[in-house]
Amino acid sequence: MYTQEKRRQRQKGRSGGCSPQAPTPAAGKHSRPKKNAAGFTLIELLVVVAIIGILAAIAIPQFASYRAQAFCSRVESDVKNTVTAQEVEYADSQAYDPAVKIESDGVTITVTDNTTAVDVTGTHATCPKGTFSFSGSTGRYDWEE
Repeated sequence: MYTQEKRRQRQKGRSGGCSPQAPTPAAGKHSRPKKNAAGFTLIELLVVVAIIGILAAIAIPQFASYRAQAFCSRVESDVKNTVTAQEVEYADSQAYDPAVKIESDGVTITVTDNTTAVDVTGTHATCPKGTFSFSGSTGRYDWEE
């Protein structure tokens, strides 16, 4: 005979029968969503976006500084390469040729022939240092503002 006591024991798992089953929701009641659902919370997403914003605020001005330094380096390189090309021209023909220039994008090179020496200047619109020049009479490179 099946008694109320045996039913309670079975629900508690004390009897040697089947393992107890999870209670099913009563008719008309909704079960709660599982706690282990995958995904991110809104707070986690906002924290990540805030961190990315802070890093961008630090990195963008630094990137602009590196970019300006690169333009100045381009001017220096073009002036030095032009001086080398002028010396090669002088070795070949015993005269400087103001038409011989090495210019990259955005760099303006000016060559002045002084018969015995050559002066070369270079500028770039976004280089904050000014004008880079080579004086043939002194043999020095220098920045001028």
